[in-house]
Amino acid sequence: MFSELFIVTTVAVLALQHYIFDNDPYKCQSLIQTGHWLAGEWRPSGCGAVQYGSRSLQTCTRHRKRNIVFAGDLQLEGTYYHFVQRMTTSKNKPVPAPRERDLHHESGSVSLAFLYDPHLNGSLLMNAAEAFRDQTPESPMLLTIGAANTASESASPEEYVDRVRSIASLVHTCRPHRELGSHVDYDTGPGDLLLFAPAEESFHVERSKPFRELNQKLRIASVETPFHLTSAFTRRPVRKITSSQARSWSKRTFFAPAGTCF
Repeated sequence: MFSELFIVTTVAVLALQHYIFDNDPYKCQSLIQTGHWLAGEWRPSGCGAVQYGSRSLQTCTRHRKRNIVFAGDLQLEGTYYHFVQRMTTSKNKPVPAPRERDLHHESGSVSLAFLYDPHLNGSLLMNAAEAFRDQTPESPMLLTIGAANTASESASPEEYVDRVRSIASLVHTCRPHRELGSHVDYDTGPGDLLLFAPAEESFHVERSKPFRELNQKLRIASVETPFHLTSAFTRRPVRKITSSQARSWSKRTFFAPAGTCF
């Protein structure tokens, strides 16, 4: 009798700890903040993950027209291309050489866009941010912004952090920030997301110093402003290539918890 009661009590305590005291019960924050590489794939800490394809995204949109927008420098352009590959059958097709121009791809009810905006001050980016803020029909279900590598290479980290703060503040004037995963619905997941991408660091300690320093400034700012920083993706096990060079981005992908949408 005592052993049965002990087991029941232990399970109850663990459940309370998970659902009441755990500030990330759905591991949404882990998806963008922590993890490790395993056999060439990124594994978020403490959970499994589903790599969404076209069919899953169509389900997430409930077959309504929705937008996914990437805005920033050439580093983020690579993420856009891999997202396009996820939406098509050409997953093994090489990523094209970087191009300093806007890009667009339609797949069913999902519209993907890359806005080349290395200074984060273009009118199209601001239109997307305002649509996200006002939750208009054109509001992106996922708006990912990042030009940190360009800022690091041009030695303008303070200006970049101020610009990120400004965009985050603009969005949150009418759409208050909330902790990622604080509310998760089975059909809609954590809801529409605004994410900021960090500078991509090299494993070469000296060369990655300005990138690490900017990422640290962004982490501090993300607490003070606040905003969601995808700090889990600051490093990759390949040679760093600057935004001025042709590169093939391998393995930077977006994940979502099984059974949820963006």
